[in-house]
Amino acid sequence: MATARKLADHAYSDDAITELQHSVLTGTTPAAELHTDPREAVAELVRLVDKVVYPSDRKALRRTTKVLVEPSPSLLREKHAKARGEIRSALLTAAVGGVDLPAAAMDNPHRTAVPKGIITIGLSVKQLIAAATDSNPSAARAAARGELGHLAVPGLVNGKVFLGPYGSRETAV
Repeated sequence: MATARKLADHAYSDDAITELQHSVLTGTTPAAELHTDPREAVAELVRLVDKVVYPSDRKALRRTTKVLVEPSPSLLREKHAKARGEIRSALLTAAVGGVDLPAAAMDNPHRTAVPKGIITIGLSVKQLIAAATDSNPSAARAAARGELGHLAVPGLVNGKVFLGPYGSRETAV
């Protein structure tokens, strides 16, 4: 968790995240504060963690590799992906009040996501669901399905959305 805090601190000091986002990542504010809709709060939380741990823009990628004392992005390997996965798990756990999430919730992106980062569409959950269920095959539908699956794993467990202090739950809609 110390490395995760250090990464969040550096992102905050570089104005990459807000004070609220920083306090959520460090566990001082419940993740439910990110949005009034529990599904949207989960989406914001996962996107926030991935923005800090798996950044896609050059400046943030440099900051992350420097803080984590990693080599250049082209030289990142499996051990770096594993370390980032542990940091991601620590940040998600801190953001939901220190509750240990089930193992499925800690699925981490493939190691190929480490050097290039995770790019999100930025649609609301409702819009993602609509795009993912579109009957016409397209790149947008595939992207929406990929992002929706990525967002759902840490946030939805047995039909419940895990957020807030000590794992308070809201029923998924």
